[in-house]
Amino acid sequence: MNQEEVLNLEFDNSNIENKKYAWWGCGSFGSAPKESDNIKFLLHKGFLSDDDTGTFNIFIPIGTQEVYFFIPKGKNVSVTYIQSAGVDVTSTFKIDPIFIEGIKGEILSYESWIGKIGLSGYPDIATYKVIIK
Repeated sequence: MNQEEVLNLEFDNSNIENKKYAWWGCGSFGSAPKESDNIKFLLHKGFLSDDDTGTFNIFIPIGTQEVYFFIPKGKNVSVTYIQSAGVDVTSTFKIDPIFIEGIKGEILSYESWIGKIGLSGYPDIATYKVIIK
């Protein structure tokens, strides 16, 4: 494969054109972004499958007070706390509709999932596994 073929592969986004992102992060109370542009600037993101399903882990530093993720609206979601034998913490999240501007300027219906861990957070590094079906 020559350099031109490699460059064409790198810029061929036809296989991702119709896929949507999930974004996630964590921080202090009130740190979850509330605007489309701020969500798109989150460091952690990944493409979902063609039917907007997927799985990702949120790694939570010691003392973190808030965990959040943003996914397409209307999906079934479960969140488990890995270090506590996979306990289901889905119900600890507050879910609100939010609109995110897509790459072509279209408005996409998403959900904002925000979970409060507590004032002092976890005493050790923790992991939440998010499964979107």
